[in-house]
Amino acid sequence: MLSSIRRTCAGNRLLCAGRSSGYQYDRTRNSLARILEAFVAKELQPWLKAFPDNYYAGLFRLRGLDYSAESVKRPQYFGTLTNDIAYKRLAPGVLNELKEVTLKTESGRCKGALSQGLTHNIGYQKLGEHLGAIVAYMSASSDYSIVLGS
Repeated sequence: MLSSIRRTCAGNRLLCAGRSSGYQYDRTRNSLARILEAFVAKELQPWLKAFPDNYYAGLFRLRGLDYSAESVKRPQYFGTLTNDIAYKRLAPGVLNELKEVTLKTESGRCKGALSQGLTHNIGYQKLGEHLGAIVAYMSASSDYSIVLGS
Protein backbone atom coordinates (compact mmCIF):
# COMPACT_ATOMS: atom_id res chain seq x y z
CA MET A 1 0.00 0.00 0.00
CA LEU A 2 2.78 2.41 0.96
CA SER A 3 4.65 1.75 -2.30
CA SER A 4 1.46 2.47 -4.24
CA ILE A 5 1.14 5.86 -2.54
CA ARG A 6 4.81 6.65 -3.26
CA ARG A 7 4.36 5.83 -6.95
CA THR A 8 1.28 8.08 -7.12
CA CYS A 9 3.11 10.96 -5.46
CA ALA A 10 6.14 10.49 -7.72
CA GLY A 11 3.88 10.54 -10.78
CA ASN A 12 2.20 13.74 -9.59
CA ARG A 13 5.59 15.42 -9.06
CA LEU A 14 6.56 14.55 -12.65
CA LEU A 15 3.21 15.82 -13.93
CA CYS A 16 3.64 19.11 -12.05
CA ALA A 17 7.22 19.46 -13.27
CA GLY A 18 6.10 18.87 -16.85
CA ARG A 19 3.35 21.45 -16.60
CA SER A 20 5.56 24.10 -15.03
CA SER A 21 8.25 23.64 -17.68
CA GLY A 22 5.81 23.84 -20.62
CA TYR A 23 6.80 20.36 -21.78
CA GLN A 24 3.19 19.44 -22.63
CA TYR A 25 3.10 22.21 -25.26
CA ASP A 26 6.33 21.00 -26.86
CA ARG A 27 4.98 17.45 -26.86
CA THR A 28 1.76 18.60 -28.59
CA ARG A 29 3.69 20.56 -31.23
CA ASN A 30 6.00 17.61 -31.86
CA SER A 31 3.04 15.24 -32.18
CA LEU A 32 1.34 17.52 -34.70
CA ALA A 33 4.56 17.88 -36.68
CA ARG A 34 4.91 14.08 -36.86
CA ILE A 35 1.31 13.72 -38.06
CA LEU A 36 1.78 16.36 -40.76
CA GLU A 37 5.09 14.83 -41.86
CA ALA A 38 3.42 11.43 -42.23
CA PHE A 39 0.39 12.74 -44.15
CA VAL A 40 1.63 15.70 -46.22
CA ALA A 41 4.27 15.33 -48.94
CA LYS A 42 7.05 17.88 -49.36
CA GLU A 43 6.02 18.45 -52.99
CA LEU A 44 2.97 17.68 -55.09
CA GLN A 45 2.59 14.09 -56.25
CA PRO A 46 1.26 12.95 -59.64
CA TRP A 47 -2.54 13.04 -59.89
CA LEU A 48 -4.37 9.86 -58.93
CA LYS A 49 -8.12 9.48 -58.68
CA ALA A 50 -8.70 9.85 -54.95
CA PHE A 51 -12.48 10.16 -54.70
CA PRO A 52 -14.59 7.25 -55.95
CA ASP A 53 -17.67 7.92 -58.07
CA ASN A 54 -19.94 6.61 -55.32
CA TYR A 55 -18.64 9.38 -53.01
CA TYR A 56 -20.04 11.98 -55.41
CA ALA A 57 -23.18 9.92 -56.09
CA GLY A 58 -23.85 9.88 -52.35
CA LEU A 59 -23.14 13.58 -51.98
CA PHE A 60 -25.47 14.43 -54.87
CA ARG A 61 -28.21 12.17 -53.46
CA LEU A 62 -27.95 13.63 -49.95
CA ARG A 63 -28.01 17.19 -51.31
CA GLY A 64 -31.08 16.40 -53.45
CA LEU A 65 -29.31 16.87 -56.81
CA ASP A 66 -29.30 14.76 -59.97
CA TYR A 67 -26.04 12.85 -60.49
CA SER A 68 -24.54 11.92 -63.83
CA ALA A 69 -21.56 9.56 -63.80
CA GLU A 70 -20.53 10.79 -67.28
CA SER A 71 -20.03 14.38 -66.12
CA VAL A 72 -17.15 15.58 -63.97
CA LYS A 73 -18.86 18.90 -63.28
CA ARG A 74 -19.73 19.38 -59.65
CA PRO A 75 -21.34 22.30 -57.84
CA GLN A 76 -18.61 24.67 -56.66
CA TYR A 77 -19.62 24.34 -53.01
CA PHE A 78 -18.84 20.58 -53.16
CA GLY A 79 -15.20 21.60 -52.68
CA THR A 80 -16.08 23.19 -49.35
CA LEU A 81 -18.12 20.14 -48.36
CA THR A 82 -15.27 17.81 -49.35
CA ASN A 83 -12.75 19.86 -47.38
CA ASP A 84 -14.95 19.45 -44.31
CA ILE A 85 -15.98 15.82 -44.78
CA ALA A 86 -12.71 14.38 -46.08
CA TYR A 87 -9.63 16.49 -45.39
CA LYS A 88 -10.51 18.29 -42.16
CA ARG A 89 -11.46 15.01 -40.51
CA LEU A 90 -8.52 13.02 -41.87
CA ALA A 91 -6.04 14.14 -39.18
CA PRO A 92 -5.43 17.35 -37.20
CA GLY A 93 -3.96 20.18 -39.26
CA VAL A 94 -3.82 18.22 -42.53
CA LEU A 95 -6.27 20.43 -44.44
CA ASN A 96 -4.39 23.63 -43.57
CA GLU A 97 -1.03 22.08 -44.43
CA LEU A 98 -2.35 20.77 -47.76
CA LYS A 99 -3.60 24.24 -48.61
CA GLU A 100 -0.13 25.60 -47.84
CA VAL A 101 1.77 23.15 -50.08
CA THR A 102 -0.66 23.22 -53.01
CA LEU A 103 0.42 25.70 -55.69
CA LYS A 104 -2.00 28.49 -56.54
CA THR A 105 -2.79 30.47 -59.67
CA GLU A 106 -2.56 34.26 -59.77
CA SER A 107 -6.24 34.44 -58.85
CA GLY A 108 -5.64 32.27 -55.77
CA ARG A 109 -7.24 29.03 -56.99
CA CYS A 110 -5.42 25.75 -56.41
CA LYS A 111 -3.45 24.49 -59.42
CA GLY A 112 -3.70 20.86 -58.34
CA ALA A 113 -5.95 18.69 -56.22
CA LEU A 114 -5.38 18.70 -52.48
CA SER A 115 -4.98 14.93 -52.65
CA GLN A 116 -1.77 15.49 -54.66
CA GLY A 117 -0.20 16.88 -51.51
CA LEU A 118 -0.67 13.64 -49.58
CA THR A 119 2.14 11.16 -49.07
CA HIS A 120 1.62 7.89 -50.92
CA ASN A 121 2.55 5.62 -48.04
CA ILE A 122 0.27 7.07 -45.34
CA GLY A 123 -1.72 10.13 -46.42
CA TYR A 124 -3.24 8.74 -49.59
CA GLN A 125 -3.97 5.36 -47.99
CA LYS A 126 -5.63 6.93 -44.96
CA LEU A 127 -7.73 9.15 -47.24
CA GLY A 128 -8.90 6.02 -49.09
CA GLU A 129 -9.83 4.31 -45.82
CA HIS A 130 -11.60 7.43 -44.58
CA LEU A 131 -13.53 7.81 -47.85
CA GLY A 132 -14.58 4.17 -47.68
CA ALA A 133 -16.13 4.80 -44.28
CA ILE A 134 -17.74 8.06 -45.48
CA VAL A 135 -19.26 6.37 -48.56
CA ALA A 136 -20.66 3.57 -46.39
CA TYR A 137 -22.09 6.14 -43.99
CA MET A 138 -23.56 8.15 -46.88
CA SER A 139 -25.23 5.09 -48.40
CA ALA A 140 -26.84 4.25 -45.07
CA SER A 141 -27.98 7.83 -44.40
CA SER A 142 -31.03 9.62 -45.69
CA ASP A 143 -30.07 13.08 -44.46
CA TYR A 144 -26.93 15.11 -45.16
CA SER A 145 -26.92 16.68 -41.69
CA ILE A 146 -26.42 13.21 -40.19
CA VAL A 147 -23.30 12.69 -42.33
CA LEU A 148 -22.03 16.18 -41.52
CA GLY A 149 -22.44 15.55 -37.81
CA SER A 150 -20.33 12.37 -37.98
